[in-house]
Amino acid sequence: MGVESRRRSWILGEPLAAAILWGGVFTAAKLGMQEIPVASFTLIRALLAAGLLLAVSGGFRAPRLGRPIWKPLVLAALGQTSFQVLFLQGLHATTASVSAILLASAPLLTAAWLGATGRERLVRAQWLGLILGLAGVALVVSAGGLSVGTSLIGNLLALGAAVAWAWYGLTIGSLTASIGPVRASGATVGIAAMVLAPFGLGEAASVNWADISLTAWAGLLYGATFGLALATVLWVRSVQRWGTQATMNYGYVEPVAAVLIAAIALHEVLLPIQAVGAVLALIGVYLASTPPTVTPEELPAAEMR
Repeated sequence: MGVESRRRSWILGEPLAAAILWGGVFTAAKLGMQEIPVASFTLIRALLAAGLLLAVSGGFRAPRLGRPIWKPLVLAALGQTSFQVLFLQGLHATTASVSAILLASAPLLTAAWLGATGRERLVRAQWLGLILGLAGVALVVSAGGLSVGTSLIGNLLALGAAVAWAWYGLTIGSLTASIGPVRASGATVGIAAMVLAPFGLGEAASVNWADISLTAWAGLLYGATFGLALATVLWVRSVQRWGTQATMNYGYVEPVAAVLIAAIALHEVLLPIQAVGAVLALIGVYLASTPPTVTPEELPAAEMR
């Protein structure tokens, strides 16, 4: 009774802070990749984030009892690796605002997959949300090339990142239940870093790191620390303290924060048609994810940038 009353009366600081920190990742990455090549940026960010997450969680330890974790670990790591590549490559080729809006469609894709495969029975409002949300995404993607800093290829890569993120959320549930969400996140990001190492190390060796500005370094460090590791810990703590549903409601803050931060720091402006698409996409995400279309075990780790 007391917890529910506090939920209604006060804004929850942990998930709100996490959503705002995630919103800043898009601008930070854009600033960093202006000087740091994408493959090098992706690799260093993943290495730093994985180290911090595993340090916070006490390192990687397989459970002694229960189901083997290697299959879900590999599947989730593939999703995480694909997400890291598509997210940063797409962000490099489009605006931070558009990338954030498209990534916010991941719950739509999750709901569509669960409904189409019969794993969840979607109600009428959820199907309406899928239609509205996908229409909004189509408007945002099709506007590529019509505004400064966007391209159709970049928008499609960003949409591909949303697909990878939806896959990651669907596959990491059993791993999270076995070893905990922070440790699971650290392990999958660490594997992603190992997969990316052959591509990033050669490129990194050719970079004159002494010429990289403090702004670019700040973008890289923010993305790995505050925007990934700290935000994940805050989100997981909120799930444990306040519950999944109360925490997940703050997910809608992330794309709004991303657009506002990009407007202030990067002077980005959404086209009118993109703004309409963004509104439709967010309405669609809200309808499609209410009531929840994934199990509670899948949700804590399904929000980690």
